[in-house]
Order: sequence, then C-alpha cells, then structure tokens
Amino acid sequence: MKTIYSYILLAALLSFSCDRDKLLDLKPFDDIIPSTVEDFRRLLDYHYYYEPEMLSDVGVAHLYSIDLFMTDEYQVLGGTFENQFSTHIRFRDAATWEKDFGALNTEDFDWAVLYKTILTANIVIEGMNDPKITGDETLKNILKSEAKVHRALAYFSLVNLYSKQYNATSADTDLGVPIKLTSKPEIQIPRASVKKVYDLILNDLKDVIEINALPMGKQKIGTRPSMAAAYAVLAKTHLAMGAYQKALTAANKSLQNYNTLLDMNSIIFYPESINNPEGIVIKKAALEGPRGMYAADDLIALYDPSDLRLEYYMALPEDPNNPYMLQRTNIIEDSWPLSPTTPELYLIRAECNARVGDLNAVDNDLNAIGQNRIPGYTPLPNYTDRATALEAVKIERRKELVGKGVRLFDLKRYNAFDNANISLTRIIDGTTHTLKANSNRWIVPIARSVLAQDPSLEQSPR
Repeated sequence: MKTIYSYILLAALLSFSCDRDKLLDLKPFDDIIPSTVEDFRRLLDYHYYYEPEMLSDVGVAHLYSIDLFMTDEYQVLGGTFENQFSTHIRFRDAATWEKDFGALNTEDFDWAVLYKTILTANIVIEGMNDPKITGDETLKNILKSEAKVHRALAYFSLVNLYSKQYNATSADTDLGVPIKLTSKPEIQIPRASVKKVYDLILNDLKDVIEINALPMGKQKIGTRPSMAAAYAVLAKTHLAMGAYQKALTAANKSLQNYNTLLDMNSIIFYPESINNPEGIVIKKAALEGPRGMYAADDLIALYDPSDLRLEYYMALPEDPNNPYMLQRTNIIEDSWPLSPTTPELYLIRAECNARVGDLNAVDNDLNAIGQNRIPGYTPLPNYTDRATALEAVKIERRKELVGKGVRLFDLKRYNAFDNANISLTRIIDGTTHTLKANSNRWIVPIARSVLAQDPSLEQSPR
C-alpha cells in the first residue's frame, strides 16, 4: 500500500504549509492516485495507519484547540502566564482576546487541520462520483456519506470560530469562511457568507440522510460517522441557528440510533477517547497547547462535591493550595472525545425542550446524565417554568461539556439569542483584560500568515 500511504502523507504535509494554495489543495504526486474504493476507505481512515506522533495523524479525527483559551473555563494564576504561554503565542493572544493572534509568521493549526479534513472529504467525494473508480457501490455510498459528515462538522467548526454568530437577519452578508468543494487548485477562494456556509452544512447532511447508507448506531471504528453522527451534527447546526424545534427533532433521531452514557460510578479509569462510548464520532483537539491550566473557580463551584466529573474531567495539582486543573490541558490529552458526544445530544434535547415548553422532558435528560455522574444521585424535581429549566440546562452544559469544544459557541449564541449580555474578564499579573458582550473579539481572527498568502482574503471585523 505504498501508494496510498504516500498520498496520505503528502496531504498531511501540504495542509500544514503556510502557502494558501497548498493549504487548501492537494496536487497529484507522480502517479500516486487512489484507484479503488478500498484505497479511498484507507484514505478516510488514515488516522489509524500511522503512529500518533506523526504529522499525518492530525487528520479527520481532529477538530480545533483555540476555543478553550477564549472562554471562562479556566483561570490564570498570578505569575504563571508568560511561562505557561511562552511557546504558545497564538494561544496567549487568544487568552487576552487580542486583535491578532500570534506573530506575522505564526501558523494557525486549527484552520489547517479543519481544511485538511475538508480536503480529504473532497477527494473521497470526487472519487466516489468517478465512474473509473472500481469497487462496491454500497461502500461508495458509505464513504461519500462519511466524507460529507466530516466536511459538515469541519465547516460548522470553521464558521463558528472565524465568523460572527449566526443571525438570520445578517447571515447573508456576514463574512463566513472560504468554501472549498473540490480538490483542484484554486489560488484565491473568497470568504462565503455565513448563510452560504450553513446552507452547505445542511445540504451535506440532507444528502447523507437521503442516501441512508451509514449504519444507524456508532461504528466500531470510532472515527467513522454513522447516521447517529449525521443527526448529531444536524442537531448542533440547528441549535446554533436558533431553530430549536428542528434541533430537537435531529437530537431525537440521533439518540434513537445511539444513546450510550458512560456510568462513572462503575469505572476505575476514564477510557481513552477511541474507547469512550460517549463519542458518537471520535474527534480530538487539533494540537496540544499549554499544560496544567487551572479550572475557573466559579466553574468548580457548580459541581456537587461528590460529582465524579471532578475526578475525571479535572485533575488536582501537586500544590493542594491551587485549584483543579482542566484535564484537557493536563496529562491525558487523548482521553476526551470532543463534540459531538451523547451527553451533548441529551443536553441539546433538554435545552430545546426547555425552550419549546416540554419541561418534563428536560428533567428526564438532566437526570439521565446526573445518575451516571453522581453517586447516590437525587433526581431533580419537575420544572414549572421555562426560564428555570433553561438555566438548569445551561449550568449542566457548562459542567458536562467542559473542554469539549462547545463553550465558546454557547456563549456567543446566548448573547445573540438570549440577550445574556455575557462579558468575560481575566486578570493576569495585575492587568485586567475584558471581552465585552457581542464584541467582534469573540471571533477568531484569520492568521496573518494566511492573509499574507492571499491579500484578497478579508479579515473578520475586529
């Protein structure tokens, strides 16, 4: 399989180039071109064919890292900031919500990893539509569907990181991200509108659902999407758009196909992400960031003292006078599957039920999570008003989905849809940094290294 492995490695190397043409495109490498459906199966699965340390491992199984540093999930202890971020300039600037993240030549690995996923998906989709590619037609439909789920989730991640929160009144004109639907070289790719990016996401998922080729529940190889995964990404998308009834329908469909929760009362060690039953389709952080970041005090205060998430989602530092550390930035970086997970789907369903008024259903989903997290759990009483139920869901989302890649997106949509007026403040070595509600600084800026390769690419409003 020398040809397919070389092809995969080339894709990995190109996607981490600073050259914009190479960042978004894959060019033929001699005669190394997949020719059978089995070759494309290996291409889509290549995360499993290399050692984890290799660059090529950063592929369709990865999402992004920058979100954590822009939220209220962690705090910076006095005198630790410069040391902690000394080799992570982009993350340092994200932590203080600067105008630009990183130096002029700082690479944006989140952008690169997500577009690499899109590139891989495009190659597979093109191959499965090519009559010259030999192999089983059923497998072709499966691979095309898997690729579209991966592409939809990548674009969902990109548009929520690098653009304003979706707003139906301005989505037609708000800057989205470049849309790439082919593996052919295109030197300049303008930013599409937020609406066009969401339309692409919805159309990809609609195609997957109509083809109906994927297995219903979670696939044995965790990075392969299933119908449950397709509906999970659809639920996330509708939730981000404020389409709560549609998000509820999609969440129900996903959970009908796969709804396993990890019972923390019965485990000794938290499973690696690849073995974690809650990962509907396994996704991990794109690259490592600073280690040993401390969890915010107000976050820790939300947990019941007996909550097992304090053990499995946090880690006690060596100094008992210091607060908990976020496990995502500590020693078990491969343990947590990022979104989408089954707990997230339970919480999407609970939130949508709270918003549409089915309050008994809210209790059911919150209790399902609680009884798998807290020994001797006492079921919640029935909620009698939407505001109280919705607030309970928001608190549970913060506790359950900490470090899972959703908090930044949640805060943006709470401000947009609920008039939550959430601002963030971080005091670092005596200096106060503030992110105002609805500020453009909630948007991740496109790296200057990317803009330098294509001056026509417009920066997000800052």
